[in-house]
Amino acid sequence: MTSGLGRIGLDIGALFVKGVRLNAAGQVSATHYLRHHGEVEHAVSVALGELGVQVGDSLGLTGSGAPQVAALLTWPVVDLVQAQLAGVRAQHTDVVEILDVGGGSCALIQLDAEGRFQGHSANSLCAAGTGSFLDEQAGRLGISHDDAKCFEVVEAPPSIAARCSVFAKSDLIHRQQEGYSKAAMWSGLCRGMTRTLLGTLLCGRPLAGRTAVIGGVAQNAMVLHWLRERFGELIVVPEHPHLVAAHGPALNGARVEHALDL
Repeated sequence: MTSGLGRIGLDIGALFVKGVRLNAAGQVSATHYLRHHGEVEHAVSVALGELGVQVGDSLGLTGSGAPQVAALLTWPVVDLVQAQLAGVRAQHTDVVEILDVGGGSCALIQLDAEGRFQGHSANSLCAAGTGSFLDEQAGRLGISHDDAKCFEVVEAPPSIAARCSVFAKSDLIHRQQEGYSKAAMWSGLCRGMTRTLLGTLLCGRPLAGRTAVIGGVAQNAMVLHWLRERFGELIVVPEHPHLVAAHGPALNGARVEHALDL
C-alpha cells in the first residue's frame, strides 16, 4: 500500500493489466504489471490493491478491456491512443512518432509539429511483429526471459523468417541443425521480427523523426538494438515503456468517492 493521495491510471489490455500511481509532482510512485489470463475483473482488483487506491485519489482507465471494467466502477475511459500520446509527451516533448509494440498488437502513431494526433496504422490479425510471436519462438528454443536478457548481440546472426510462425519454426529447426547457438538464433529472430514490424507499419518509408518505443517489447534489449542499428538516435524509450498508456488516464481520472469493491 502507498500513502498520500495520488492519481492512478490502469491500462487494461488483451493480455495484461498495467497501472501506475502518480504523486503530487506527477512522478511514478508505484507500478503494477500482471497477466490477467482472461480474469480481468480479478486482475483489476489485485491492481487496485497493489496501487493502494483510496478515497480521495483520482482514477481513470484505458485499453481494450476498459469499457467492461468502467461499467462496474463508473470511472472515465480514455481513448488508448490519446492515453499513449499523453504518457509519451509527459517525458518526451519532441517525439513525432510513437511505435507501440505490445504482446498481441503493434501500431504506429503519427503526430504533427505540435504533438497532436495525426495518423495511426496497425498490424493485421497476424501476431508477427508482436511480443507473443517472440514468446512463442523463445518457448520453442527453451529460452527464458532471464536468458534473453543475458544474451550478447550477435552482429551477423543467421537469417530467420519472422513474417509467420510456421516459417520461423522451420528456420529455427534448420539453424539448430546447423549448430548455431541460442544467442545467435535469438539475435536473428529479433532482427527478423524488427524488420517485419517496420515493414508492416512503415511500408518502406523512414521514420519521420524522434520516435518513442513503448509497450512490452520496448523492454527487449535485442529488439531495441536492431531498431537503433537502423535509426540510431531517433529511437527513444520512455521510463517504464510498458506502462506508458496508463499515464493518460492517471492524468485525467475521476475522484474516488468510496471504497472500491470488484
